[in-house]
Formats: sequence, structure tokens, C-alpha cells
Amino acid sequence: MAKSQTTRKQYTKNRSPFFRLESRRKLATLLATTLKSLEELAGLPSNQRYKMFFEQESGRYITEPIGELRRVHKRIAKLLCRVSPPDFLQSATKGRSYKTNAEAHIGGQNIIKLDIKEYYPSVTFGAIYHFFLNNLKCSQDVATLLTKICTVSACGRTHLPTGSSLSPILSYWAYSHLFDEINSLCAAKGCTMTLYIDDITVSGPNADKLLLAEIRNRIDATGLVAHKFKASQGMPIKVTGVIVLRDGITLPHDRARDIRKLQAELATTSPEEVDPTLSKLVGKLNEAQQFVATYGEIKRAVLRQHSNAWNRIVTERATQSRRAMLRRRRKTAVKKASG
Repeated sequence: MAKSQTTRKQYTKNRSPFFRLESRRKLATLLATTLKSLEELAGLPSNQRYKMFFEQESGRYITEPIGELRRVHKRIAKLLCRVSPPDFLQSATKGRSYKTNAEAHIGGQNIIKLDIKEYYPSVTFGAIYHFFLNNLKCSQDVATLLTKICTVSACGRTHLPTGSSLSPILSYWAYSHLFDEINSLCAAKGCTMTLYIDDITVSGPNADKLLLAEIRNRIDATGLVAHKFKASQGMPIKVTGVIVLRDGITLPHDRARDIRKLQAELATTSPEEVDPTLSKLVGKLNEAQQFVATYGEIKRAVLRQHSNAWNRIVTERATQSRRAMLRRRRKTAVKKASG
């Protein structure tokens, strides 16, 4: 799933440049474009603004912004990510991740977990409009334009896109009142609650089926649908893909198995054809060494053994990055020249 993270000093919501924004022209300037371009973008059919396809591996229907809309989404996400997040939010926030989400529940005695069914497609036009209008206090015309830009119409519904860098942070803010309410409920029972996209995890002595039912009721009352409920007593337990123990976290067995499989595949692949496998293996070892230090030693040994191939991969990535940067510069120059 797409990511967005804070990159500059954070501020409170009422210091956001979106707060009390009443001019669509100022909105366009804020998004580094023109009002005419924004209006044209908002008026295009969704199939001209988004790439739509079924993801083969997961079977999910992906709606991914393209062209200028992709850039605008990144800009909106960047600005929303600068608003100071609550402590429980572990996604779309610099310095927080699926790993810190799991770490928050180390030694947490009991743990309950649930998530929200079809989360992004369930974040509706109305919920997003309500956020811009009533939470950020934008004028109606600014809130409407922003909402049109931030949503996609697909499968008979208008909702948050599933493949945008904007969706992780905007989905939180659209339902921040709900998540704040759940966090307060958990805190009152002496429990720790975290949120990673739509994965809600609660730990503590009173994290039981009764609390799980209360959280489910709060979610269902908003029109969202809670599912994949799990209540566990004791450790270990998997939280956002990480095994949580009483005294720490470790790599899940399936990821260790994937590494062994790639190592075996690499050993039987000719030097001229190792690049894809080597690239995958190094990526998985980079992740694994965050949990188990010996994976760092394995990675260094792999890179020494396949140094020529790795240098080739790094060079190709740098070349692709430079080409992409030049394409962006050319597009910007053409846009400035035309208008």
C-alpha cells in the first residue's frame, strides 16, 4: 500500500495552511498549480485521472492517481502529514511504522485486534468533505474542490482511492473523531491502543472480548464495518506482521522462510541472471536485520559474494532515478512555457 510521511516541523491543526482556507485561488497556489488546472483536474472522469486495475496477487481493485493528480495528492499528503498526530497513530508519520506499532504492545498481557472492512473504499466523499468543511473549517467551495480532487468514482461509489500516497493520512483525518473516541475508551480501561492504517490493536489487562465488542459497536455506528476480530491472552502474537513477545519483537516465521527460499534460489542462478533475486533478497534482509542482527551479517556476506551484480543493480537504479528526475523537469518546463 502507498505511503506518506512527515518531512518538516509539525504544527497543530489550526496552523495548517488548509485551516480556514476560503479562497480556491489560494488553494491552487498552495498546491503549486493554477485554479484553472485544479478545476479541470476535478472535472475529469475518474478513468482519465486514475489508473484502475485488479492487483493480481491480492485480487484488490486498485485506483492509482496518474499525471498531475498524482503530484497534487503527494502535495496534499505532505501538508496533512505536518499536522501533529496523536501518539496512537503509527502510520503516515515520520519515525513510526508497522514495527513501532508492534513495539507499543510488548509485554501487553492481553491483546485484541480488529480492522475495518474495505477501508479506503468505505471512506466516502461525504466523510472527506466533512473533514475539510467542519474539521479544517474550509469554505464550502474550497472543501468541495478539495474533496473532488481527493476522491475517485469506481464501482458505483465515490471514495478515497486505494493506490494514492494521500490515502493513509486522509483516511485517518476523515475518521479522527472515531479513533480519538476509541483511544479514550481504551485509556479509561488502562489499555494501550494503536492504529496502523485501519489495523486497531489494544493491549493491557482489560483488553478482552467485552472491550472488543465496545470498539466494534463504535465503528459500526459510523457506517464503517469492523471485522477480523481476535482476542488473545499471553504472548507471542502477530501485530502488523511482527511477532510480539513478552520482552521484545522478532521476525515472523514466514519472512524467515522467504529469505531461505531466496538464498537457495540465488545459489542456483547463473551470475548473468541473479539481479532480480538478489534485489529481492537484499530488500528482505534489510527489513530482517531490524529484528535480528545476524541477518545484517548475512546481507553483508551476500553482497560480498555478488558484488559485481549488486554494483550493476545500484548503477541501474541511479540511472532510472536520474531519468525520472529529468522527465519531471521537462514536464515542469513545458507547463511553465504553456501557461
